[in-house]
Amino acid sequence: MDAHKIDLVQQSFEKVAALGLKAAELFYSELFAIDPSLRAMFKGSMQEQHKKLLSALALVVRSLHTPEKIVGAVEKLAVKHLDYGVKPEHYTYVGNALLRTLKKGLGSEFTPELSDAWVDAFRMLAHIMKKAAYGSAQAGIRGASLSMRSWCPGAESNHRHRDFQSRALPTELPGRRPASSRRGGERGAL
Repeated sequence: MDAHKIDLVQQSFEKVAALGLKAAELFYSELFAIDPSLRAMFKGSMQEQHKKLLSALALVVRSLHTPEKIVGAVEKLAVKHLDYGVKPEHYTYVGNALLRTLKKGLGSEFTPELSDAWVDAFRMLAHIMKKAAYGSAQAGIRGASLSMRSWCPGAESNHRHRDFQSRALPTELPGRRPASSRRGGERGAL
């Protein structure tokens, strides 16, 4: 990641972090909408989990200029997540839930450029974690995509957006009703 993208991620994170636990609530709401079966992995207090998420994100985001300082802690966290049943594909779900949360939290400030910066940051984090947890062969995210197209139908089609793989997530995610059957103000995949 270049310095400009790191600055974009750090500045935008501060705005989302200002939402407090609401940001974490949004994240888990999106994660469980993507894959409701993940809810069973969380046995304890979700309030505590919200705090842990925000704390871990803050540490990672604030260390983007010097990632080598947190690699050991991130690797330990990845290995610990194996005990919870985390699988390689869950990293894609987490990445997409994060992007959806940022989109909701930042609204129109969540531009394609900012999305690209967050994708790069998450790809770096996911690579480190997957390599620690599953080894080098699993470090690449396979069979899914983290891209503007996969979580925001109607996004600029001419925008060249980087993603994890060339195959995108399905438009309709598990546990979500088709867009045509949603009521009221729900739009697209959000």
